[in-house]
Amino acid sequence: MPIHGLIFILFIFVKNIVMNNRKIAAGILAGLAAGAVMTLLFTKKGKRLRNKIHEQGTNLSENLKKKFNEFIDRMDEKIHSV
Repeated sequence: MPIHGLIFILFIFVKNIVMNNRKIAAGILAGLAAGAVMTLLFTKKGKRLRNKIHEQGTNLSENLKKKFNEFIDRMDEKIHSV
């Protein structure tokens, strides 16, 4: 086998090792992140965090409803003014 064939095979081998290590590292990081989120949500402090998330979600929902109703009212006025 020519030397460039051996170099190519070695390159593919090294590339596969690097790619597998990246996948392993990404999996470990994803697991750590998921664990951190679970810890934050299901501990005593997590209850406060869940309440804060719920409160902000409720506020966002109310604001969106208000803006949507204002938009509908403006469109209704424009339609009737024509």
